Amino acid sequence: MEKRIGTVIIYVGDRQSAPQLNEVLSRHADIIICRQGFPRQNYSLISVVFEGTTDRIGSLTGQLGRIEGINVKSALLPICHPDGVTFGGVSPQQYTAPHRGATSVENNNPN
Repeated sequence: MEKRIGTVIIYVGDRQSAPQLNEVLSRHADIIICRQGFPRQNYSLISVVFEGTTDRIGSLTGQLGRIEGINVKSALLPICHPDGVTFGGVSPQQYTAPHRGATSVENNNPN
């Protein structure tokens, strides 16, 4: 199964959703690399970095998205290795970073 690395930003508008949120994150602890919380006065933000199969990541983000009072946005990338081999089929040389932080793939092959 193809692995990806990615991040998810979680907007917690209703703090009563926190127990459900923590339960889902705990069930997916094996793919979570890092979790960082940003409490605010009227809401909270949580940033999670993860690595896993597309099925496991889809399970995590899908379960989070179904929790009342929470909004979720995620971004995924194929895993690139120093030798240029990827699980996603795209070499590191094909990545460019256009402005606004988005990532795109360009074909650098002149043929």
